[in-house]
Amino acid sequence: MLWMQVLWFGAIIGAAEGQLWLAPLLLTGFAFWEFQPVRRVYGDFQLMLVAVLIGLILDTSWVKLGWLEFAAGETFPHRAPLWILLLWAGLALTLNHSLAWLQSRLVLAALLGGVSSPLSYLGASRLGAVKIVTESGGLVFRVGFKLGSCFTSITLACEPFEKKSNKKGRLMFNLMVVAVLSIVAMLMAWNWQKNHTNAGIVDVTWAFGMMLAGPWYALTGTAPLFLKWGLGLLTFCWFLRLGSHLQRRVFSEAEDGRYHAMRKAMKDHANSGFLVFFLVQAGFILLLSLPFWAVAQNTQAQTPFVVAGLLLAALALYGETTADQQLAEFRSNPEHRYLTCRKGWWRYSRHPNYFFEWLHWFAYPLMGWGGDYQYWLWLAPLLMFCFLYFFTGIPFTEQQALRSRGEDYRLYQKTTSLFFPWWPGT
Repeated sequence: MLWMQVLWFGAIIGAAEGQLWLAPLLLTGFAFWEFQPVRRVYGDFQLMLVAVLIGLILDTSWVKLGWLEFAAGETFPHRAPLWILLLWAGLALTLNHSLAWLQSRLVLAALLGGVSSPLSYLGASRLGAVKIVTESGGLVFRVGFKLGSCFTSITLACEPFEKKSNKKGRLMFNLMVVAVLSIVAMLMAWNWQKNHTNAGIVDVTWAFGMMLAGPWYALTGTAPLFLKWGLGLLTFCWFLRLGSHLQRRVFSEAEDGRYHAMRKAMKDHANSGFLVFFLVQAGFILLLSLPFWAVAQNTQAQTPFVVAGLLLAALALYGETTADQQLAEFRSNPEHRYLTCRKGWWRYSRHPNYFFEWLHWFAYPLMGWGGDYQYWLWLAPLLMFCFLYFFTGIPFTEQQALRSRGEDYRLYQKTTSLFFPWWPGT
């Protein structure tokens, strides 16, 4: 722990005085000490990488939100500076060593993290390395530092990486990483929508959050390598395409009618209402990415089922991509502004994009077949169907379509299947 204290003071004073070489030098000495063969614990390096990633996103978020300002002199003034990332790496080096005794004392770890996190930033501000913006300081302490505290506390309570049998500890660690990053991303998205009056950014953030959650679970999972590669590529490609498609719409069009209606309904409470809404979406990232974690734990993967799942996902990707392209081409014509697309897949279903989104979720129970969660994974397509059909997807889209396209959409409703593709009626 003495090394960590020396690193902290060296990094803070070095940043305040412009001596940025101090933090790398001290961390190098700290690492050499902990990486000695008689002291090293398997997983130290992995924890350092995870801690640096968390630190990069958290501290960059505070800067982007205008809550914190770091000492001048850094190459990238609007990013987390190198010295604070090295402090995150140093903290990770204590988790399996001087602070390892906290791994079985979760409550004490939470209390220690809850007190030490804000005090660390306050101490850094007193020494001149950090400036806490006056009007946002309270919010930093209530939200930002609590997130860092939760991450620190749960990490301390987790078993080391090499204890493969502790599934609960590994699950908690993986979920905490996804939860913290999702909340931070949604807070940044909420702040963006305040400035741009466009809450559609929540969908973009959700998609990119899912895009990162899948490869993260694959990276930390215990499944065979071919299954982890398949899971990582599938989730990354699927949600990258979805997020990029949504991003183009959000940045090139006015606020989606669904969110505009919500904004009008909430009136003066729109910002606080959307804050709750955005944080709920962070929870959905955590909930809906659980199938990715379950697949990544399948040590008894059945190759034919994995291949079938990937082929099904490829078919769904083709269907959703073509449906989105058909709709985009139709909407690009100004003459179609108040008309309904009946081209391609839209001739057979009023929501083919939602149908193919739902279809792709069947890939995960197929890829997870043979594992401990092979039956539970079938809840994924069932849950997604409920969300799309009854809650977040179709109901709001139908209401908005009726508001914007009126009688033309009512006729479309009479002749075209709501969800499952089918021959149109007359």
